[in-house]
Amino acid sequence: MRKNNFIIWLFCLFACVHASAQDNPTTLLGEASEAYEAKSYDEAIKLYEQILKKGEHSVTVYNNLGSAHYQKGDFAYAVLYFEKGLKLNPFNKSILFNLNLAQEALDNDIVKIPEFFLSRIWKYLYSRLSANTWFVLSLLSLFGTVYFLGLWLLGADRQTKKKGFVTGLGVLAFAILTFLLSQSRANFQHSNNTAIVLPTDTPLKSAPEEANDPIMILEPGVKLFILDEIGEYKKVKLENGQVGWVVQGSFLPI
Repeated sequence: MRKNNFIIWLFCLFACVHASAQDNPTTLLGEASEAYEAKSYDEAIKLYEQILKKGEHSVTVYNNLGSAHYQKGDFAYAVLYFEKGLKLNPFNKSILFNLNLAQEALDNDIVKIPEFFLSRIWKYLYSRLSANTWFVLSLLSLFGTVYFLGLWLLGADRQTKKKGFVTGLGVLAFAILTFLLSQSRANFQHSNNTAIVLPTDTPLKSAPEEANDPIMILEPGVKLFILDEIGEYKKVKLENGQVGWVVQGSFLPI
């Protein structure tokens, strides 16, 4: 009897371990890649979405998920997931290339205004490290500031005081810079002020009213910058600078 119970216990343990391995994000990623290579894009999409539901958000997953939608011809959804990947790494060459392909396939009439070069430089800086890493550097720099300013206040001679003051100010400036970089990185990655028009054509109106005539019709895949909200309408700006109102539910957040 005890032997039978032991065998049952081993079987249950093996079943639990096997089920856990199947749900492991690494295992799911491998299965999704195999499905993609076999051109089973629906199955690949399902598996990539399972990975995201487990909280495993990465450039690779978003890039592959966008590519699977692209291969299916769902170009608007491809744009959505490529944009999500860019929130993790805005200068990833693979995603930028794939996003450009998806946008060309959509062929909408929105002409994007180039990003201001200083904004692009700032984005490049804060995207080099995670928000937490920038914050740790800021905190360490703040401790360094206290140390060097302590030398300035308590230094035994004038030369030590001068070095402590100058170095302390420099380290303080670095602490402020890294703190701002940390905040910018966090805001960029976690903000919900951008979206993609989905799943159907959406009228862009000049006012948040049902009876108002549309300025233009937005096709799926168009990127929106959300500015304000009144009732069921969102005030948005397009990449060409056009401002208008769209109804809630006509887009998905990036």
